[in-house]
Amino acid sequence: FFPTKNSAGNFIGFIIISFFFTGSLKKNYEFFILFLLLTVFLLANSRQAIIGVLLTLIFYFVKHAKLNFQEINLKRIFSFLSIPFLIAVFNQNVITRIFSVDYTTINIFYRMNSWIDALNLFSKSPILGIGFNRFGDFNKDFFGIEGFFYFARDGLYDWLIHYNHPHNQYFLILSETGIVGIVFYLSIFYYLYKSFNEDLNNQQFIWGNLILVYTLSLGLFGNGIEAPSVGLPFGLIVGSLYYKRIKFISKQKLFKNML
Repeated sequence: FFPTKNSAGNFIGFIIISFFFTGSLKKNYEFFILFLLLTVFLLANSRQAIIGVLLTLIFYFVKHAKLNFQEINLKRIFSFLSIPFLIAVFNQNVITRIFSVDYTTINIFYRMNSWIDALNLFSKSPILGIGFNRFGDFNKDFFGIEGFFYFARDGLYDWLIHYNHPHNQYFLILSETGIVGIVFYLSIFYYLYKSFNEDLNNQQFIWGNLILVYTLSLGLFGNGIEAPSVGLPFGLIVGSLYYKRIKFISKQKLFKNML
C-alpha cells in the first residue's frame, strides 16, 4: 500500500493514536492488536512518525491526563512503552535506524542543506515567499559536489523528486509563501484546536487535538498534510469530528430557540 517506509509509518501512527489514546484496551485481543500495530510501526523504521507519536504522547499527559489523572491506565502506558523497547532490543537494525543519527550520511547532509536553502529563499522574500510550488525551481544550483554524490547514489529521478521540497513543511511554506502563508497555515490548526477545546470531557474532541498535534509534528521532518499518508487520515478524522461539532452546536441553538 505504501511506496516508502515513512508513508507506512505515518499512516500507522494515525492508527496507533486513534486506538491507543482513545481505546479502552479492556480485553486481551485489544492488547494483541496494539502489539501488532507497534511491531509493524517499528519495522517501518520511520523516525518522522515515531517522533510524532512521542510528541503526541507528551502532549496527552500535559494537556489531558493531567486534568484527569484518575483516568490514567498504568497498564496501558507500560504496554505502550515496553513493546517498542523489546522490539528494538531484538532487532538491532531498528534501533540503529531510529536512534543513530550520522550527520556524514547523504540523507542527513542533504536535509541540512535543503533546510538552509529554504531559509535563504525565505530571507529573500519574507512576506509572500518565492511562489507556491516553486522551491524546486530555485534550487538548480545544487549541482555542486553535494549534488553529484547524491545523483551517483540514488539516481537522477530520485534526486530531482527529493529536492523539490526541503522535507520540512514549515520551511517549505516559509520559503514559498512567506509569513503570510505560514500564518494562514497555522491559523487553520489554531482554529480547529480551539474548536476541539470547547469540551475537554468529550473524548472525540480530545482525539481531534491529538491528531492535530501528531500532524503538526510530522511536518517537522516531512511534507505534513501535503503527503497522502498524512493528508488522507487527517482529513477523514478531523473533518468528521468537526462536522460532529457543528452538528452539536446546531442542536444546541435549536434547543435554545424552542425554549
